[in-house]
Amino acid sequence: MLSFLTRVYPSKMITSKPSYTDLEQKLEALEKHLNRMSDASLVYDLSMNIEFMNEGAEVLLGRKKEVLLGKNLWEEFPEKLNTPLAAAYAEALETQKPVFIETHNLEHQCWCTHWICPSPGGISEFVRRIEDPTRSIHALQKSERWVRSMLEGLPDGINVADLESRSFVFSNQNFQQMLGYTAEEVLSLSLSDLHPPEDLPRIKAEFEGLMAGITLHTKNNRIRRKDGTEFLADIRAVLLNLDGKPTACGIFTDVTQRNKAELIQRAQAAITEKISRDNTLEDILKEITFSIENLASGTVASILLLENDGIHIRQGAAPSLPTAYNDAIDGMRIGPKAGSCGTAIYLKKTVIVEDIALDPLWEDYRTIALEHGLRSCWSSPIMDGRGNVLGSFALYGYHPGTPAALDFDLISAAIRLASLAIEKFRREQVILKAKAEAEEQELILKEAQKIGKIGHWVMDLQTDTLTCIIPRQI
Repeated sequence: MLSFLTRVYPSKMITSKPSYTDLEQKLEALEKHLNRMSDASLVYDLSMNIEFMNEGAEVLLGRKKEVLLGKNLWEEFPEKLNTPLAAAYAEALETQKPVFIETHNLEHQCWCTHWICPSPGGISEFVRRIEDPTRSIHALQKSERWVRSMLEGLPDGINVADLESRSFVFSNQNFQQMLGYTAEEVLSLSLSDLHPPEDLPRIKAEFEGLMAGITLHTKNNRIRRKDGTEFLADIRAVLLNLDGKPTACGIFTDVTQRNKAELIQRAQAAITEKISRDNTLEDILKEITFSIENLASGTVASILLLENDGIHIRQGAAPSLPTAYNDAIDGMRIGPKAGSCGTAIYLKKTVIVEDIALDPLWEDYRTIALEHGLRSCWSSPIMDGRGNVLGSFALYGYHPGTPAALDFDLISAAIRLASLAIEKFRREQVILKAKAEAEEQELILKEAQKIGKIGHWVMDLQTDTLTCIIPRQI
């Protein structure tokens, strides 16, 4: 304790050599004086072991001095390591000059000033709470803004729910955009608004597990949007304690595109296998349209084939479009204003029509399209490996709109598969035609031989022999 006094009041303690009784009395008087202070007073040795602390320090640290005296600050409060306050202690010891610093005390929700006085034997510290409520309010507001900014910057949807009332208390913008609700609307939602009825028992059981402290991580959950459509999301949720209430923080990751990418790969593999086998072109093109429609909900697929004349187009496959509509456009001419498909083939590039009712490309076909409820059409030409146009692939919608990134992926996949199928079919047609022509020529030759009573020579390449074949006389 003597070393403590010489660090606090060095000039008074070294001017005379007090007796033990005088020193004991001075120590008691000083300790009473320090304990009457509302400020916290602490003394550390060079290793940051606590040599002295007053009652104000007990309040600040939340522990009695009987427990902390002689203990190491870093071992008892490891959270103080690697903080500006720890850096201030180090600076004071290194420079042997007093350091003044302000910190925010999270436990007491207040700002504090620290006067750190070094000596060769350790540190004396005086800490005073700043009784300015606006400082704490501003700190909390800054902290809240930082947390909100971080949550808004995350790519996933975040929501916070009160587990007792089963109501939402916070959501970030990504969560609101995923579901199509405003921030205010999310607060009034319930579990039944987000999940299909058949999934609710499982979701409620998972909420019970959360209250028991079980971290939640489920995959491919069906989530309802405001417009009634659904998407798939992986959900991770953890239990929090906010203001003494059990609260769940949920992270929603939209996995629709990831899952559909996997489905596209599987569909491509299945269709490629069909192409390699003896399936008809019509069956393969129908399989392509059905596969794409299953992945692009709310759309109808169509494949048109360009005739050999390079001017007219015929139906390849459009099983989900009305028959009357298919019949109406079958045989139409391509051109710069021939709907989406005829124009895409003519220009050899993708044509996106957001609203058939307004787009001039559909002037000649608008009536028949609108009669069957078709409002949008996105079409791309199908090309072979040499850049020749084989036909078109299109996605129709029953509402005005433009394709999303996933829709473009689906169109690209459909074009590749259709091109493979059409090219294979046409190669086979060429081979069959050539074979038929060869067989016909052989028959003509045989008839000529019979009529002219002449023979022909046959060369056997294996035996290297030449044989003359003379038709039998009739």
